[in-house]
Amino acid sequence: MRFYINKKDRSGFIFSLDAILALVICTFILMTVFFYFSHSNKLKMSESSTQILAIDTLAVLDIDGSFQEAIEDSSIDYLKTFLNTLLHENICMKLKIKDSQDSLTILEASKTGCTFSEHTTVARRTLYIDDTIYIAEARAWNKNKQSD
Repeated sequence: MRFYINKKDRSGFIFSLDAILALVICTFILMTVFFYFSHSNKLKMSESSTQILAIDTLAVLDIDGSFQEAIEDSSIDYLKTFLNTLLHENICMKLKIKDSQDSLTILEASKTGCTFSEHTTVARRTLYIDDTIYIAEARAWNKNKQSD
């Protein structure tokens, strides 16, 4: 007894193979996309990126008058609010305002929930407020690198 496979059965088999291959490829693509998006919330910045962020932060706080207000009121409330609300959750920063000799810290504010890391970048900006020169310093680091 011989079994013959007609052309219709052969094309059905090939169609099934195509469908299975397409399903495997789609599953692989979906898994890749899911993996990418599940890890995208962990912002990792290079050292140069954190330095640029620190420089920009100092510029914004100087231009909008926040440093002048903080010095005049001897209050760090707005600086802390700025750090806690506008920085990404994985970026830490510590701001200091020092005297012109860079020896006495007048005000200091840190982002809540951050512990100091050895992997920091430092940016400084000179402030001229009420005929007095101050130095604003920002230390920024990636929260993910604290344990490295």
